[in-house]
Amino acid sequence: MSDDPPSSETPGSDPALQVRAQREQAWSNYHAARIALADLRIRANLQGRPAWLGRLPGGAYERAERRLDRLRRELGKHGVGADEHSWGLLSGGATPTLAGVVGIETTIAVLATRFAVIAPQWARQLRAIARDCPYVREQAAEGDRRCVDELTDRLLETVRLAPSEAARQRLIDHLPGELRPIPSDVEQLRRHGPGPIQIDFEIHTSTIELASITVTPALRGMGMGSAGLAHLCRTADAHRLHIIGQLLPTFRDDEDAIPALANWCRGHGFTVHERLGGRVSRPPATPKPTPKKTDRFYG
Repeated sequence: MSDDPPSSETPGSDPALQVRAQREQAWSNYHAARIALADLRIRANLQGRPAWLGRLPGGAYERAERRLDRLRRELGKHGVGADEHSWGLLSGGATPTLAGVVGIETTIAVLATRFAVIAPQWARQLRAIARDCPYVREQAAEGDRRCVDELTDRLLETVRLAPSEAARQRLIDHLPGELRPIPSDVEQLRRHGPGPIQIDFEIHTSTIELASITVTPALRGMGMGSAGLAHLCRTADAHRLHIIGQLLPTFRDDEDAIPALANWCRGHGFTVHERLGGRVSRPPATPKPTPKKTDRFYG
């Protein structure tokens, strides 16, 4: 493939397929550029040419290295290295449905600039994570997930030290559902507006009435909705709240939509009451201990 920016104009495909196609092309472009640079070095060594000749401005090395750096920066734009079916730190991509990029590097760029003056140390920690992201993405794309866990632990620390609740929530949305800290106020899990996910619910005395969880089309199938629901369920458990809802697919109208949604809810501990028109319910479970101290309340 060429190293032109991955195109989002894929006729006849849905937005989620476009994001995945762009991701594959971005990784292919980077991988090819890395091989080309290595080949250039080998040929130079075989020819006995001094390495510094190629690194002169405009030289072969310099051009190849600039190309590789440019493509490395593109990895974050397209979510390279993300687990395809489980939401986490590296998930996201360029979303035509939101006209922007959903990704940890983009969020950090906004937050680090906003808090550079009032929380400089915290902003530096964020920028250090963003600088390491391209290299972690490269390793993750080649099968090394340990580096992702290490970077996720660093992000959890910045979440704990966040200077504002709004900043904390922006970062939390990039974490897997099972690692997101439990809020002291369930209302903090509500998501509205033009973001990548919307979570609507009402809180009653001992019940959360879940209305809907809707993920922007470009990011469906990547585990974002499951991460949001898992976080809601863990929070309900900690606050000893029941969750109830109705099976109402918001983006599919085929005959498999209801069974698929029912199976999804069952996977999160819900009981599906088919005789009650698809009513679902989930009693609070005993929260499970976790080796990562992420179940403490915040707020």
